[in-house]
Amino acid sequence: METGKGNDALSRRPKLAEALTKARKAKTPVVVAKLCRLSRDVAFISGLMAHKVPFIVAELGADADPFMLHIYAALAEKERALIADRTRAALAQKKAQGTVLLSCGRYKPQARPHTEPSRRH
Repeated sequence: METGKGNDALSRRPKLAEALTKARKAKTPVVVAKLCRLSRDVAFISGLMAHKVPFIVAELGADADPFMLHIYAALAEKERALIADRTRAALAQKKAQGTVLLSCGRYKPQARPHTEPSRRH
């Protein structure tokens, strides 16, 4: 999974790094549907703006100014934290219910006795 958090965000997101490189060479902006699809990290978004990396957020329009982008980046970062909190709470609840949690986002429901399916005639 690609994430946009941390100092090595671009090295962990090779497709984004490639898109930014191609856009820079073509002297065109990168267009994303929503700011959170670019990153949910204020520092990352600020860094792009500070390095004059052109990008357009379709949801906000081409005329979105840096102030507006910072506000939306802060909201996206907060949303990321809320998503993480909800996920941790849900996983803790499942674990308390006896579900065996596995890595890679898969889980194993608690074993239930096997019953024959009912047949309808």
